[in-house]
Amino acid sequence: MERQSPWRKACFACIFSFLCGCASNMAPTPPPDTPQRGVACDCASDTETDLVLVRVCGSNSMKGALEDLTKAFLVREGEAVFLEERTRNHVDGLPHEEGAPEIAVWNSDARFEMRLRGSLEGQKRLADRSCDVAASSDWMSDQTRNSFTNRTLSGTVIALDGVVIIVNRDNPIFGNGNIHERSLSRAELRGIFLGDIGDWGFVGFSGEAVPQPLGAIRAFARPSESGTTSTFRRFIGMQSDQDLSVEREISDSYELISTVASDRLSVGYVSLGPALGGDVTFVPILDDRIGQAVRPSPSRLIDNSYPLTRPLLLYTIERDAEGDVDETIRQFLEFAFSSIGHEFLFARGFVPVASGSVVQP
Repeated sequence: MERQSPWRKACFACIFSFLCGCASNMAPTPPPDTPQRGVACDCASDTETDLVLVRVCGSNSMKGALEDLTKAFLVREGEAVFLEERTRNHVDGLPHEEGAPEIAVWNSDARFEMRLRGSLEGQKRLADRSCDVAASSDWMSDQTRNSFTNRTLSGTVIALDGVVIIVNRDNPIFGNGNIHERSLSRAELRGIFLGDIGDWGFVGFSGEAVPQPLGAIRAFARPSESGTTSTFRRFIGMQSDQDLSVEREISDSYELISTVASDRLSVGYVSLGPALGGDVTFVPILDDRIGQAVRPSPSRLIDNSYPLTRPLLLYTIERDAEGDVDETIRQFLEFAFSSIGHEFLFARGFVPVASGSVVQP
C-alpha cells in the first residue's frame, strides 16, 4: 500500500471542516428547479441538438455523486435543469439499448449523458473516444494507459473512497448482539470469495470459541469491469486468470447492498459511499501491516489506516483541437474541487481532496 501514502497529505485541507462537523450526513439541498430522482422529463429544449454534449462513462460507485455534481454544476447560475433517468434493464418495458446513456442532465447550454457500468468499461470507452470523461474507482492499468497512443491522458483524483465488506445485520458472526469483536483477514476473504471457505462458522474467530457450522456463506460480487472488483481482487491476491466463486455478480452497487440486507447469510463488497446509507453491517478488516482490525470510515481514509482505501478519478484526454466540450469539462472539474463540490462529495460518503494533490504512482 506504499503508493497511497500521499493521500494523507492530500486531505489536510479538508480535515478541519470534517472534524468541525461542517459536512452533515444529509446531502446538500437540491436546486429548486431540479426534477426528483427517477422522474423522466420530456421538457427538453427545442434547441437541444445545439447543446454542448459531454459523455460520461465508468464507475457505478460514483453514480450518485456524479449526478449530484452535474445537476448542481448546471444550475449554478440559476438555469433550469432537466433530468431523464432510465432503469438499467428496461425503458418503457423494452430492453435498454446497447450503448445508450442511463442518465441525462441538461440546461440550455450543455447536456451531460452518463453510462455508469464499471470503471474498466469507462476507461475502454475513453480510449475508443465513445465518451469524453471516464469516472474510475481505481487507477488505470499500465496496459490501458498504453492504449492512448499519441494522446495526452489526464487522470484527476477528486476524492478518496474505500471498498467495504458488508454482511446482513443478523449475520451469525458479525451481526447485532455478538459479544466478541471479530474481523476478517485477507486470507479469509480470499477463501470466501474463491469458494474455499463455505460456512460462517469457520471465519472471524480468534481463539475464543471452537469453530462449528453456522450456515452456508452466500457471496455476491461486483462485475469484472468494476473498479471495486479490481481493487478487491488485488487486495486478496488473486491472479489474473482466477475467477471469483460467488452466487452471482451484481452490476449496481445499491442493488448489491439491498441483496445483502435481505439475506442473513450473505456477504459482499461495495464502495463505502453507497454503503453508508444501507441497512447492512460493515466487517472490520485485519490489517496485516499492524496486526489489528480496522473498521471503515471517512476518518480512516484520511489517515490511510484503512487497508482498502482507493482514489476516485475523472480521466480525460486532450483533443486535436480544443473546443466547447473541453471548456465545459474544465469548468466541471473546477466545480468538483470547489467548496460546494466538496460538500456534495462528502455528503455521498467520500473524502474530497485538493486539486492536483494526488497523482498516479
